[in-house]
Amino acid sequence: MNYHDAVLRSRYRKNAGLILAVFASLSTAISVMRVIYFGIDDRTRIASVSYFKQAVYDIYSNTRFLDWFWDNCPRPNLNSFIDLDNVYFLMIYYVVFVGLALHTSGKELGKELSKISNLNETSVEIADVSIITQFHQLFLAPIIVTFVGAVFLKYLGLI
Repeated sequence: MNYHDAVLRSRYRKNAGLILAVFASLSTAISVMRVIYFGIDDRTRIASVSYFKQAVYDIYSNTRFLDWFWDNCPRPNLNSFIDLDNVYFLMIYYVVFVGLALHTSGKELGKELSKISNLNETSVEIADVSIITQFHQLFLAPIIVTFVGAVFLKYLGLI
């Protein structure tokens, strides 16, 4: 690919990755808040849990512009692992990391382009950077973040 195509691809990857990561992160956060909110018993005597439930309600009532997310984000079922909402949640959760990997790929291509910007731009061939090579960000990070988050929520008694 030539220099001009590489610049366009770098911008596309950075922007697309950022958009994917932001919307998937928002959806994931809302899904987790919904699971915790509906999983908390109203009769609990732990103060931090009731404060969390009130905080989720305040976030819900003050973010009317996010109604589409509140209405359509999957709510994972912690009692049944083969529920369809669990599959949707995991797919959206994984899109967060795909978006981050895509954004990183665009940034790496941009760094490579900035190194060669002083050369004759029409005669330079640029190698493409794939997101599949980012093993840690695509495969290892989702597992680690899920484990740490589950331990944290279990420690707080929220799940």
